Amino acid sequence: MYKKLMMLMLATVALVGCGTDSTSYQETQPYVREAEQMAMDSSTEQTQTGQETTDTQALIYTASVELQTITYEETKAALLEAIESGTAQVQFQDEYTQTYYDNRTSSQSDERLYTLSLTLRIPQDDFEPFLETLTNGEIGELLSTSRGSQDVTMSIRDLDIRLESINARVERLNELLDEAQNISDIIEIQNSLDAAILERDQLLAEQQHLNDQVSRSTITVTLREVLELEEGGSQRSFWDDLVRAFAQTGYRAIDVLQQGILSLIFILPYLLFIVIFYLIYRYIIKPVFKAVGLRNPFKRKNKKKAIDEEVHTNDKLN
Repeated sequence: MYKKLMMLMLATVALVGCGTDSTSYQETQPYVREAEQMAMDSSTEQTQTGQETTDTQALIYTASVELQTITYEETKAALLEAIESGTAQVQFQDEYTQTYYDNRTSSQSDERLYTLSLTLRIPQDDFEPFLETLTNGEIGELLSTSRGSQDVTMSIRDLDIRLESINARVERLNELLDEAQNISDIIEIQNSLDAAILERDQLLAEQQHLNDQVSRSTITVTLREVLELEEGGSQRSFWDDLVRAFAQTGYRAIDVLQQGILSLIFILPYLLFIVIFYLIYRYIIKPVFKAVGLRNPFKRKNKKKAIDEEVHTNDKLN
């Protein structure tokens, strides 16, 4: 009887515990739903406010400038000085050399010309003046230019609204976390709070990137070294062309000589075979034919002698 009573008491305690856990879980859900509902209400209010308010248009400006010069080092120095004296910052720089096709000699030149590529970031207020400095022809001859803009006003406004909403949600979840007494409530609220903070950090990073793109415009500058400018001017004089012509002639002569040596090396085995065959014929086959009295099949007959033999044969037949 005593054992049955103890088993009944243990079963009752277990049922009460299960009911408490279930109740605790059900009580946690309203806290989270309440925080989410407040965030949705805040988002709705911010959306309505944003639709009623006309914000300043947010534009991302970009431009591309290509310059050419026959005095590369001087033009490069002038370009870098213009950058350093202003508010532009170099975000990316690449300088390299490459050969070119010389139309005068109709061949690929052995000389190499420089090319400088720069990506600049400049405050939006200084975008127009600095672009004018690059394209007015004082630094280098303008080869091409292009510019564009992208309106990101709605994207920035949307990010602001979403951040307001998520901040309200984080604030409410922190309040619920302070009020929570049950362990399961604390865990549930803390998980929701961590997810909200992660989402807020992502939105903040996206907002920072967009604001940076708007506040600082991007200009891509390419400076090319050329031998001749389209508007006149050249690195080369008549004397330079004369020296270049002699040099090209020398290069071609050396190239022909090299090709001749390579060709000789290529046919050398065939020449060696011919020499060996001639020696065998001269010192082995020819003496053998002479010793046995055979006519040499490789020896060409004398034309007059062949005619006399033919006449002598005809006389015998007659």
